[in-house]
Amino acid sequence: MSNGDGQWWMDRDSGSLGWVQNWRWSDMEGDTVLLGALELPIMATTPPDSARRARASASLYCLLSVQTLNLCEQWRTLVELADWLTWMHALLLLHAGIAPQIGGGDGDVGGGGVAGGGNEAELMEVRGKLAAAYERLVAPAVKLDICAREGGGGGVGQGAAAARAARRRGEAGAEWTTGWWAQFSVLLRRGLKERRHESFNKLRIFQVLSVASLAGLLWWRTPAARLQDRTALIFFFSVFWGFFPLYNAVFTFPLERPMLLKERSSGMYRLSSYFAARTAADLPMELALPTAFVIILYWMGGLDPHPAPFLLSLLVVLYSVLVAQSLGLAIGAVLMDVKQGTTLASVITMVFLIAGGYYVQHIPPFVGWLRWLNYSFYCYRLLLGIQFPHGGGYYDCGGGSARCPVAEFPSIKAVGLSNHWVDVCVMALLLIGYRVVAYLALDRLKPR
Repeated sequence: MSNGDGQWWMDRDSGSLGWVQNWRWSDMEGDTVLLGALELPIMATTPPDSARRARASASLYCLLSVQTLNLCEQWRTLVELADWLTWMHALLLLHAGIAPQIGGGDGDVGGGGVAGGGNEAELMEVRGKLAAAYERLVAPAVKLDICAREGGGGGVGQGAAAARAARRRGEAGAEWTTGWWAQFSVLLRRGLKERRHESFNKLRIFQVLSVASLAGLLWWRTPAARLQDRTALIFFFSVFWGFFPLYNAVFTFPLERPMLLKERSSGMYRLSSYFAARTAADLPMELALPTAFVIILYWMGGLDPHPAPFLLSLLVVLYSVLVAQSLGLAIGAVLMDVKQGTTLASVITMVFLIAGGYYVQHIPPFVGWLRWLNYSFYCYRLLLGIQFPHGGGYYDCGGGSARCPVAEFPSIKAVGLSNHWVDVCVMALLLIGYRVVAYLALDRLKPR
């Protein structure tokens, strides 16, 4: 905003003295628009009453257009402040005996300067500081608010498309002091430092390694003939790392809510950079302990010792960890309450456990859809396909005298050994869908 030009005026009949200041606005395309004139009575023969003093003796005459009407509404406080400062400064000059120069003529408007170049320079300096402070502190928010009002009001003038474009330009140039990548880098480094102590604390490491060791002792070198025990071990892989990360992720956003609200309200970073940095920082932290768990239990349990099945099993388990974490983040972001989040997570895990394909092998059709939303079911079926490729061969089903196909074993037949790429794609959709829900929930988060 520019303070434009101004001039002194004097009413010869009443002896009143004042200043008329023109206020102008330069839009984003460089066009200058006259907003109005600010009339500042400095000295009058009859003192104004209390009502006139309450109005700060200012009159703002705005041009009748959509843009200037909105601008006038937003800038009225600033104009009143400028009025007060200019009025008080002029009164001090008059009290010191410095009078404005009144040019001769029969008009109401005088010469246009204050006696003494230094006083006029001081006035211009005050106005310049006010304009600079406004451009730095207030103008970005005012521009965004005006564009939002014009875009939401049905479109007068340029319409909603121009308002959105102006909003994007305002965000890029005024709201964010750093770029997206710089914000992401700083948040990623901070997240790694914070998550390092949270993910690798002694209690969690002891919990994971002790469970892996005890489970390895229980399934120690399970022979291939014990098909029931081997399928139970595979199901344990899918269940433990399908639910353990979910509970940990539920606490994430409810605990970070105060910090997130404070930092976003001060305009420190974009939500997208925060969410991407959080996701990237979680990868090395959340995948380290599952890797150690699989290494211990896989070899102690006596599963397929070839490198390819081991690596594929490890990748599937880590894949399931990411999907489970995504569900936990979505629950925490939507509810934003630790107690409610853990309660809902316990209900979901119990349903997924029962409908995972191991305990209940024949689910009624009217609730069969629960299985297709269960990511642990897809993980279980992928692990079975890795351990029993090409139908899995045959197993001893009659005391050594009869051999039956592995694919016909009840717990394996209930889930099947085919359509593995479908399982991978469905888990990818769940992974992305849960993350999108979490992001949208955070985007709607507002300070209380």
